[in-house]
Amino acid sequence: MPKKVTKTITGLPEIISFKGVNHYEFRNGLHAEFHRKLYDLVKAADKTKIGVTDELLKHWLDQINLEDESNRRVRTTAFTKEVQGKDMERNNAISTLFRNVQSYSRTPIKAQKEAYDKLIPIITSYRKIQHEGMLEKTAHIRGLEIDLKKQAAAMTALHLDEVFTILHDANDAYRELSNKLADRNVEGALPSSQELRAASDHDLRLVRHHIDLAYFGATDADTKKLIFDLVSKMNHVAVNSKASHRFSKAQRSLAEMEEQEKLQKMLQPLYAAIEEKKQWSKGSLHFTGRKMKLNKNTCYQLQLKDSNTYIWVRVEKDALVEVKMPKRILEKLMKPGKSDTMRQPKAPKNPATETPGKEKEDKNPETGKDGKKTDEGKPSTENPNPGHGDVTVTPKK
Repeated sequence: MPKKVTKTITGLPEIISFKGVNHYEFRNGLHAEFHRKLYDLVKAADKTKIGVTDELLKHWLDQINLEDESNRRVRTTAFTKEVQGKDMERNNAISTLFRNVQSYSRTPIKAQKEAYDKLIPIITSYRKIQHEGMLEKTAHIRGLEIDLKKQAAAMTALHLDEVFTILHDANDAYRELSNKLADRNVEGALPSSQELRAASDHDLRLVRHHIDLAYFGATDADTKKLIFDLVSKMNHVAVNSKASHRFSKAQRSLAEMEEQEKLQKMLQPLYAAIEEKKQWSKGSLHFTGRKMKLNKNTCYQLQLKDSNTYIWVRVEKDALVEVKMPKRILEKLMKPGKSDTMRQPKAPKNPATETPGKEKEDKNPETGKDGKKTDEGKPSTENPNPGHGDVTVTPKK
């Protein structure tokens, strides 16, 4: 039953309240947008009547701007377009080099055949390096160069000197650019997203506190009405932002479910071969919904029906290949928490019916309906709603 609000002789409530909407749950972009909308409302009000100082407003805006900058950096890949271009140049040179060597496999010319026989073992040992991580690829290209230089005559016989030079130059340029980029990133490092969000939330709490005190201490109806209207607008922004968050979350859950269905359809026809190999009953395997990336390969967890037997597999040439996970990674994945991907995506509450602007009141002013502390009780967290089912892990060598 809603609490009765005592009104003064002016028709306004004796105290004002800010809606607790658990905005710490918001994704980083929505969190910054939420703060900026509130800032614009407060800035437009008469600061002499709402009790908010210019200094506090400036500090709040600076924190919001830092959040925006941090979000832009997150959206931008760690490597610039120039670095990515050099990496693509390396990949093209490697593919051309390997393809050209392979093209001499049936040559009738004796000198070329001898050169091919010397180079093909080297090429084979470095196959698929285009798909490796950036640092590993850089090191392996240098190793490839060393091995190929030992067969300089064979390289010349197969007309590979030019593409070899292109590969060498691209790899050196990539290494130099990535080092410079790393230096710039260190110099321009920002605090973590969690720290930035917490700082913005702290300033918002101060702003609300000053507005609350100004309303309580106001002696004329016009000032109270001005503050009351401002708070109403701020609450409206809060409710709409929460509705947008819910709608976005429902859409993501729906997308995750569709992705799971696609993976099931892709993997299902491939179970029979691995079931036969392991002498398991036909139809005994199923996809748990858990996947992770290991050395750039996507691996999927399968479970043997009615048992605690799990295996990890990857898809290679329309077949499942079992992957032996390092013990360290398995132990990490078994720990409950944010990295636990065993949980399936929840069915969304029909996102088509989620309309921004419609929000239920919290039952407890200190907590949301799910019992979590609101912005008044807990600072925001970085990546508050991580997606489940997709983890990237690079094991130690």
